[in-house]
Amino acid sequence: MEFSERVDKLASAVDRPLWYACWVLLVGATVLAFAAVVMRYCLGLGYIWLDETCRYSFITLVYLWAGPIVRSGEHLRVEVITARLRGKAIEIHSLIVNILLFLTCLTILFWGTTLIRLSMFLNEQSESFVFYIWWLHAVVALGMGLYAFYSFLEILKVCARLFRKRDLPTS
Repeated sequence: MEFSERVDKLASAVDRPLWYACWVLLVGATVLAFAAVVMRYCLGLGYIWLDETCRYSFITLVYLWAGPIVRSGEHLRVEVITARLRGKAIEIHSLIVNILLFLTCLTILFWGTTLIRLSMFLNEQSESFVFYIWWLHAVVALGMGLYAFYSFLEILKVCARLFRKRDLPTS
């Protein structure tokens, strides 16, 4: 099994539970949002905790889904530069982009852990007093940690492609 295939297999093993969790969050948040709309406009009832649950579910969904979506190529990309590159230049560009992504994600992860500690220290709660804010910061840190993981795997794949020994002609 080639190195890139092993990396893809590892990423797929991490993807599967994330996809399931995100689909459950998406369906649950959509049902809750629909219920909130019906309650508000048909029954004249509104609950802050219901709105917050929907909002925080969608935020969690976005952060958890970011890495797998970029890995599968379903995210928006601007290909102004890459459309003009050929050969090794594409690989070098991909390496630079993924290193920058990795470092950015690690920076946000570090910032997120600092924010979690501060939020726990201050005992911050949401507007409805149902949720502690630190767990929302934990979602940001977890999402960026996963995104950094996917960027690191892509760095490994690009390096393997760049430094792969070409087939030597036999004499």
